[in-house]
Amino acid sequence: MMKNVIQEFTHINFLNNLKNLPLEELRLEGNPLCSKYNSNEEYVSEVRKIFPKLLKLDEKPLPAPILFDVDDQKLKYPTNQVFVVNDNEQAKEIAKQFLELYFKVFDSGNRSPLLDAYHENALYSMTSNISQGPNYKQYITESRSLNRVSDLTKRRKLLKTGKISVLSSICELPPTEHDLNSFTMDVSFVTEAMMIITVTGLYKELIGKISKDIIRFFNRTWIIVPQGTGFCIANEELHITYASAQQEKKFMSQPAAVQSPSLAGPSSTVSVENQVLLSEEAKQHMTVELSAQTNMNIEWSFQCLQEVNWSFPTAVAAFHEASRLGKIPQEAFNK
Repeated sequence: MMKNVIQEFTHINFLNNLKNLPLEELRLEGNPLCSKYNSNEEYVSEVRKIFPKLLKLDEKPLPAPILFDVDDQKLKYPTNQVFVVNDNEQAKEIAKQFLELYFKVFDSGNRSPLLDAYHENALYSMTSNISQGPNYKQYITESRSLNRVSDLTKRRKLLKTGKISVLSSICELPPTEHDLNSFTMDVSFVTEAMMIITVTGLYKELIGKISKDIIRFFNRTWIIVPQGTGFCIANEELHITYASAQQEKKFMSQPAAVQSPSLAGPSSTVSVENQVLLSEEAKQHMTVELSAQTNMNIEWSFQCLQEVNWSFPTAVAAFHEASRLGKIPQEAFNK
């Protein structure tokens, strides 16, 4: 398709019929559309909306794609707030893509697809000094601050191990709306085997109609590693604290366009199919894990997850409630 007169991707709509094919290489150079973008990153991003698994474009290798997918609603990260050790452009592109997609799913109202963002044996811990407000118990009871938690058994319990355990913990955090314009990203270590990414910024904690939303400050450190054709989180440390008066004022003055779109508030429901897609492998993994935790067979575990739009914590809670009410038939446990 190179050296044609293609002006826009809309001029080649037939490509949408091939969308999501595992195409790994494409050549479009010599077409007018190649020069319309302000940066190569924009160009690559536009092509990957059609071919997300693309590894080479116009004979140039691309950063490996991210492991989890979302819709193509634009979410731009401010490039002037990024530091990458040794000015590694490839690492910068990988980190930015990962960050943008992660927070888009995190704010979507259904965090279950983030299962694909974590390594099978991922480690996660959260610390917080939040001691008042509507949701403070959710923070303080899960905080693994070593200055506060001296009991070794409790320390081990608060260190979440395995992607299901990690997902359950982040799903328990209150609904959020992050402000990408407040973010800083520091990629402090890069090798072929791993990258260390530290992200700081502000988010709105969505309380609902009970009281006004609260602004929080967070610091998130990820160790991401290659997995398959993409990357995933092997280790995460999250710290959540109060936003200063100045930070809160700045957040509230930002136009809505720079905030990560919150696709579902605490009182609304949104179909998973309209927002994010969970891979079949992730669904299988969640089904097996739910079966192990509840002793239900695979068929009933799958049905339970399907009915709650693949929200693992909701499925576990639904099981315990139905079990308490005696509504689960014996056939659910026949294996």
